[in-house]
Amino acid sequence: MKGGPGGPMMYNNNNQMNPNPYFQIPGDFMNRGMGPSNMGIFPNQNGTQQTPVKRDRGTLFSLYIGNLSKETYDLDLYKFFSSKGYRVQSAKVMFDKDTNKSLGFGYLNFIEEDESKRCMEEMNNQTINGK
Repeated sequence: MKGGPGGPMMYNNNNQMNPNPYFQIPGDFMNRGMGPSNMGIFPNQNGTQQTPVKRDRGTLFSLYIGNLSKETYDLDLYKFFSSKGYRVQSAKVMFDKDTNKSLGFGYLNFIEEDESKRCMEEMNNQTINGK
């Protein structure tokens, strides 16, 4: 901890200032390829643009979930299937970009193919949020 005009300031392992002593910044936070500096917007030290970092998210197995009620959102879909014992990686309900209303369908993503097949076999034609 170092003192300054504004009082004590916290620093992480890379000597980067953290103004909130109750919130610890991971030492490599600024170097994780996040934000506009790594999106090709700002030049690097040589004055040339940096290429965006591509992350390998692995293979996901998706299931189309149709006929959803207009009141079903991502978290509802995720909680519904997770509560049934399925290991869901993510859930996404699709919305109209102009009206922001649900299009009535979405997707579940699984890391394991067997889990997605089991979910499809066991949960086909089930009711979610009354529909």
